[in-house]
Amino acid sequence: MGSPANFVTIRDGKVTVAYSRNGALEILEISVFGPEFVTRFLDAWQRLGPTDEFDDDAEGGLLVDFDRRVLMMFSAHRGTHLRAAYLDAVTRTWPGWQVRWAYDGIADLMDHAGADSSHLRGKPAEPAALYWRERTEQLPPHLRDRIEQMPPRYVVTIGDTQAYGLGWNAVAPWRVGPGLIEQLDPADRITTAETMPEAGMHLDPSTRTAGVWSAVQPLHGLAGYWPRLWPGWTLLLWDDRSGEQLQRCAGSVTFPAAEPLGRARLAESVMMTWSFFVAEDFRRNCRRAYIFRKLVEAARENGWFRAREQTRITRQELSTALETITGSPWPAPRWPHFKEPRRSGISRLLRR
Repeated sequence: MGSPANFVTIRDGKVTVAYSRNGALEILEISVFGPEFVTRFLDAWQRLGPTDEFDDDAEGGLLVDFDRRVLMMFSAHRGTHLRAAYLDAVTRTWPGWQVRWAYDGIADLMDHAGADSSHLRGKPAEPAALYWRERTEQLPPHLRDRIEQMPPRYVVTIGDTQAYGLGWNAVAPWRVGPGLIEQLDPADRITTAETMPEAGMHLDPSTRTAGVWSAVQPLHGLAGYWPRLWPGWTLLLWDDRSGEQLQRCAGSVTFPAAEPLGRARLAESVMMTWSFFVAEDFRRNCRRAYIFRKLVEAARENGWFRAREQTRITRQELSTALETITGSPWPAPRWPHFKEPRRSGISRLLRR
């Protein structure tokens, strides 16, 4: 399993590709620092984990084109607010660069690098069933309560009268085809969502037009297979512009825009990813992890761990990044003495 990712650089016309089994989970935490820092990390990782191939199933990707000063990325493992905080920060940490989110996933990175993505964009598409797991009513009460409290992942609107919030047990609605309308469950009708969903789809049956936006989930060549999956329907691609859907559904549903409210969460995640590897503290941190000494020794044989070690992040670099993300002074933390979620810091840094 894992959460695979490709890391790509283009320098003096040469394309270099590296692979990580779980790198999609830390695309944002790596690239938020800026070009000089990311260059050090990618140089280290590409020495340790090179490959000549893109992973068709990549759930994340980072491309740094030094020739054209283009930064491109995507990750299917970040919510809308965390992503918004990241995109807000990189406008300042990558000045003079074009920053692009890869809405089509790995195929967009392949296109930019001159690789052939036709096998991804031309994939045959078969209609999917909308609900792919048991309905929540069939779950034990304690699980059902937790699921029902989760915000919707997708919002589907039909004309200006109907809106549906789809959660954990639904596939991306654009993969269903025109049968989507019949499969929507009345129990999923909503009029508001407290947080911005990851993606949305608006259907106008009178004009047979569909609009799709996605802030997190890659579309994986939707435009290419759309005519076969939705014959007779016109597709409008709205990138991450959720307002296009809200404008057309005439108030049948409301949800907030993804302002960069995830600044603190992104800063915490950056700390969890990098504080152990601060160059001035690294030897001390290895000693302080004596309880996990054998795990650390084993991890140093792992390329992902060693790439972060060899990046040699400084306290000043970490502090500057945290201040850029949050908009307020934030001294570099000393591992492991900082606020963190209720999980083992050592387990996260070793899991790659």
